[in-house]
Amino acid sequence: DCILQTPDGTEFKVVKAILYLGSTIFRDMFDIPQASNASENQADLPVVPVEEDSETMQTLL
Repeated sequence: DCILQTPDGTEFKVVKAILYLGSTIFRDMFDIPQASNASENQADLPVVPVEEDSETMQTLL
């Protein structure tokens, strides 16, 4: 229920609950209130920019 977007524009649709339970980093990130003007995509999912490249995110996820 959100999208992780890499600097090269690759988007990974993910379930926040799974990342929240499996990672303290994602837990902390999702606990931070999001701005009301946060970026969203065509599916109305929040887009969360990440610093890792798409290959790293593919391996991680």
